[in-house]
Amino acid sequence: MGEETDKEKQLSTSELFLRMPDAVMEPDVLSVLRTYVREDGGKPKTAVEELSESFVGYAHMASLVCKWLQQSEDPSRTPGAEATPQDEAFFLKGVIQERFDPEKLDSVLRSKEHTPAWVGGLTSDRIGRQLIYDLSGVHRNSLMLNFAVQKILADGHDQEVASIGSNLAGYFGVYHRTVATRLKKAVGATVKELEALTSELKESVCQGEHTYVHAQHLLSHLSRTANGSIFRRISQDLESHAARLHEGAVWRLQPSFQQQSSMEEPNSQAVACIVAEILANPTEKKYQGSFPAAPVEQLANLYNSSNPPSFFPARHPKVLSILLKALFSAQAISNQKQRETIISILSKIVSAQDDRPSGGDLDLSRTQETAISINAALELCSEAVKGKSMSPAAQEAAEQLGGVFGLRLAHIPLVMITDPHLAKPFFDEPKSPLYDPSV
Repeated sequence: MGEETDKEKQLSTSELFLRMPDAVMEPDVLSVLRTYVREDGGKPKTAVEELSESFVGYAHMASLVCKWLQQSEDPSRTPGAEATPQDEAFFLKGVIQERFDPEKLDSVLRSKEHTPAWVGGLTSDRIGRQLIYDLSGVHRNSLMLNFAVQKILADGHDQEVASIGSNLAGYFGVYHRTVATRLKKAVGATVKELEALTSELKESVCQGEHTYVHAQHLLSHLSRTANGSIFRRISQDLESHAARLHEGAVWRLQPSFQQQSSMEEPNSQAVACIVAEILANPTEKKYQGSFPAAPVEQLANLYNSSNPPSFFPARHPKVLSILLKALFSAQAISNQKQRETIISILSKIVSAQDDRPSGGDLDLSRTQETAISINAALELCSEAVKGKSMSPAAQEAAEQLGGVFGLRLAHIPLVMITDPHLAKPFFDEPKSPLYDPSV
């Protein structure tokens, strides 16, 4: 009796499905028909009658209305105005986006032993794929949408997915693959191509903390490869862009991205944290004389020790910019002790040749020479600010200081009254520890 009752319920359920408006258009109609006839004991004649009577033709009516809209489009509308979308796909897309329920869709994937056939039809069509991308940007945790995007990637539409940008950042597997695809293209790219790739990465990487951290970890690893200079440049561009969006939080993440070989040296973790504090200094945007004296003093104590840690973290362009501005800007600090501390750090950062990570030695032989040159540049700047004219000897001395620092000195007032050669960066010098042949 119980089995018969269950069979009657299944038969009733199948018949209710067949009576639904436009049931013949449903993706599962064939499966329901097989169950109705073979397992539930339903009659084929009844099934055909139910499907015929329940046919309304909503899809056909939608196509007809779209044709009417196209034919009735006002030919006198304002030139250049956007025409009303004429195809049914546009209106259907709007209905789907309005009524989309990710939980119901995910339950379909969980309840089926095989992927529903309509998924393949949707992912093979350009309009269908665009619908998936739009829905994924709103519903970031949908199992079915994640599966659909992965299928699109598997079908070879990597370029299309990569062009979507930040909409797919919520799906980590998809996000990782698109970022990796772009980074592969960076090797061998022209300057313009690299700029375009970096712009695309900024859009997708810098929207959230987890996406930014993951991308920087990838770049940190790639920076140790043969083409490391390319990835260091991308890393710094992403860092600057993220800092404009999220300010100090970005700089405090800096210690997480240091090269592992550097972090294994004594006190390197401490240096990374101090550098992060200097990077988070809010005065960089509009330098007004406020200077991160405490962390700079801590950094000096570590670098002046008998076994100084790695200089790599302190070679960040923003750190060098802060130190230079403290010496050479119009709001330069006047405290002599702080100036000496900055000169001491700066001379070591830009001139030290540190081969310890590869089993070599630390060479500080150029430190004293660099410190003397920095002091000489300060003296020349002081004379220039006072309005004194420079003698030929002073002019020659100034030109010889052009490549001392390992940094661009274009903001030094001295450049305004002497040869532009002063602005030549020290990293153009092959012997410099900051030399980068790609620059």
